Amino acid sequence: MHERAGMKKKLLLLGMLVATPAMAATDANLTVLAVGSQSSVGGYIVVSPTTSGSCPGNLIYIDTSTDSGRGMLSIALTARASARPIARVDYTGGGAGICNMTLIQL
Repeated sequence: MHERAGMKKKLLLLGMLVATPAMAATDANLTVLAVGSQSSVGGYIVVSPTTSGSCPGNLIYIDTSTDSGRGMLSIALTARASARPIARVDYTGGGAGICNMTLIQL
């Protein structure tokens, strides 16, 4: 039964991704409140103030399966550990869909 619930969540997420038009956004001077990792998703950050792209929960996900994604995660960790604001972050998605990081700069 647990596998069935997991499959339903994946199908729901896929449906949301298909139904949500892709958009790109850039934000500046964000504070990283949290950095984490989630099974099957990769890394993520929680930022403040609210993202201009209306990322749900102010979460921006990072694809840690690539070298560039792991580099972005290390920069996010540096920002969190040093309490430095992010000078610039670019991402796709938003609105009702998830946000995926494409660039981060301290």
